[in-house]
Amino acid sequence: MRFFSKVLILFLFLLALTQVSAQTVRVIDNKGTINDIYQYWTKIGSTGDIHNTNTGNVGIGTGATAPAATLHNAGSTILGSKELTSGSIDVATVNTYSGVVVKNNTTGTLPFDEPTDKTPGRIFQVSNSNTSASITVGGVTLAPGSSTLFRWDGSKWSPMTAATATNDWLLTGNSGISTPAVPATYGTTLLGSTENWIGTTDANDFVVGTQNIERLRFKSDGSIGIGTASTAANTLLTINPTTNNFRNGISLNLKGATANANAINISSDNSYVNGLSFINTSGTNANLWGTGAVLSNNNIVSGYTAYRNSSGFSFGLYGITGLNTAYAFNSNTWAAFLQGRVIISPDNINISNDNIAGVDLLIKNTTGNSNPTTLMFRHNSSLGSLGNVLANINFGDNYTNAPQAQIQAVRDATSTGSSDLPTALTFSTTPAGSATIKERMRISNAGNVGIGIANPAYKLDVAGDVNFTGALRLGGNAGASGQILQSTGSGAPNWVSPNSALTKASITSSTTGVTITGTNNVLSAGTIDIATASGTQQGLLSAANWDTFNSKEPAITAGTTAQYWRGDKTWQTLNTSVVPENTNLYYTDARARAAISLTTTGTSGVASYNSATGVLNIPNYADGGITSLNGLTGLTQTFAI
Repeated sequence: MRFFSKVLILFLFLLALTQVSAQTVRVIDNKGTINDIYQYWTKIGSTGDIHNTNTGNVGIGTGATAPAATLHNAGSTILGSKELTSGSIDVATVNTYSGVVVKNNTTGTLPFDEPTDKTPGRIFQVSNSNTSASITVGGVTLAPGSSTLFRWDGSKWSPMTAATATNDWLLTGNSGISTPAVPATYGTTLLGSTENWIGTTDANDFVVGTQNIERLRFKSDGSIGIGTASTAANTLLTINPTTNNFRNGISLNLKGATANANAINISSDNSYVNGLSFINTSGTNANLWGTGAVLSNNNIVSGYTAYRNSSGFSFGLYGITGLNTAYAFNSNTWAAFLQGRVIISPDNINISNDNIAGVDLLIKNTTGNSNPTTLMFRHNSSLGSLGNVLANINFGDNYTNAPQAQIQAVRDATSTGSSDLPTALTFSTTPAGSATIKERMRISNAGNVGIGIANPAYKLDVAGDVNFTGALRLGGNAGASGQILQSTGSGAPNWVSPNSALTKASITSSTTGVTITGTNNVLSAGTIDIATASGTQQGLLSAANWDTFNSKEPAITAGTTAQYWRGDKTWQTLNTSVVPENTNLYYTDARARAAISLTTTGTSGVASYNSATGVLNIPNYADGGITSLNGLTGLTQTFAI
C-alpha cells in the first residue's frame, strides 16, 4: 500500500512538472536512483519508467515509445486493497482503499458503505477469496475465487463487470456459451456445472425489473409472475396487471404468416386438461366476455363466449353481425355458423340416447312440465302496424335463396299497445310452374281459419270445393244412416230424419209464387197444404174456379180431312169456288199437276208429261233438251239416262 501511495504522489508530482519550464528537478525513481528531470522531460531512469514528450500524456513503463493517452500504463496495476475477515466494507475502508479481499468465509450479504466524497467516478474492487462460500455485495453474488468492480455514480455503488469472463452476461450479448442440455425431467433435473444460464443456485426468486421496479419474477418453485410476486396455486404463469396502464393481460399482434397459424395453440394428451377458462367475480352490470373476436374490416362480425351485457343478461355464446355496440346487416355476414348436428338443452343430458338419424337440430328439455322445451322467434322492435311481419320460418333448397315454403307471423290488425297484439299465422307454398310462394291458409287473430281466403270470417272459411272421405261429424256425432243435416239458423245444425223435417214447415202462396216457411224448411214425403187462390193471391183453384176454367176452353172434336180449324174454334170445309186459284190461297194435287207444262227440242225423242198422274217422261237426249217447264222458257237441259 505504501508503494501505491508513492506512485500516486510521484504521478501527481510529475503532472505538476508539466507546468514548470526552464528548470531542473531531481526525483528518486522506484529503484532509489536520483535522476534529473529536464525542461520538457522525456524519461526517468535508463529504461524510461516515466515518459513525457511534451504532449501532456504520461507513460508508465512505455520505454522510448510516446504515451498514447493522458495516462498510459504499459504494465500491470496493483490497487491498494484491504483484507476483510469480518465486519463490513465500511466508510473508512472505501475512503482509504481501492478494494477489499474478503476472507471471512461466511455466506451472506456483505454491507457496502458509501464514500465520504460523493464525487462520481471512484472505482472499488471486491474479491471473494473464500474457497466454498459465496457472498453478496451491492446486489452481486460473488462465487468463490471471483471478483467484480463497482463504480460510484454519485448516489450508489453500481457493478461494472466480473473478473472472470465466463461468468459474465454482457449488455452487448455473449458468444461461445455452453447451452444447457434438455433436462430429462423438466423442473427437477439440475443444470450442469459447465453450462451457461441465468438464475439462482439456491431457493431464492430471480427478479427482473426496470426503473428500479420489479416487473417479472421467476419463483424458486418454477412458477412465473408478471406484475405480481405471488403466483396462483398450480399455475405456471400468473399475470396481474395492477394499474390501468396494464389493463390488458396479453396482447398478440401476429403478422407475416404465409400458412395457417394459431394465435394460441394448446395441446395435451391428458384427459384432465381443459382449454381456456375465464372466471369473473364482479357483480356489476358491465360488458364482460370470456373470449372474443372482432372482424373489423369487410363483413364486420363479432363473436363472444360467456358474454354478459350492460343489462346483466348473460349468454354462453353471443354473436353479432357488426361490432358489439353497433348491429349491422350484411347478406354475407352471419352471427353464427354451425356445420353439423346440434343439440340444445339446459341440462347435462345423455346424448347417446338422442342419436336420431337425419336430425340436424335437437332441442331437449328435462326440467319437467313447468318448463317445456321452447323455441322463440322474437323481433327486437315493437311492431304495431297492420301488415308488420314478426317472424318467418322459410323452407327451400339450393335452387334459389328465396323461400319455397313459409310459415309467417304477421300483425293482421293495428296494435294499440302492449295489451293489444293481434297476430295471425300464414302458411304459404309454391305452386307448380312458379318460383314464388303463395299464401294457402291463414289463422286470424280471431281464431278463424281461412283456406284460400286472406280474411276468414268464420271458424273455417273455405274458398273452393270441400271433399269428405270420412264422416261429417257434429260435436263428434256422425248421425244415423238416412238422416239429413238440418239448419237451425245461427245455431249449430242437427241431424234429423226426413219424415220429421216437415213437422214445422208451412207453405203460403202470393201473387209472386208459393213460399215454404218454418224452422225446418226441408221437403219430405207427405201432404202439402196450398191456400186457395183468390183475385189477389195465387194458390189452389176451387171446384167452381175449375168449372170456369174448363168453360173457357171447350173440348176439340176430330174433324175430316177436308176441314180446317177456324178462328171461332170450329171445323169448316173449304169452299174452293170462292177462293181464286191464282191467289194460291190453297193447294190441291189436281191444281198442281194441271199447272205444269213441258216443251222439248231435238230428234232423239220427245218428252211427255201426264197431268193426271203428274208423271214426267224424259228420254235420253243426245242433241237437245228441255226448253220450257211450267211456263218458264229459255231453259236448256240435257239429261243422260
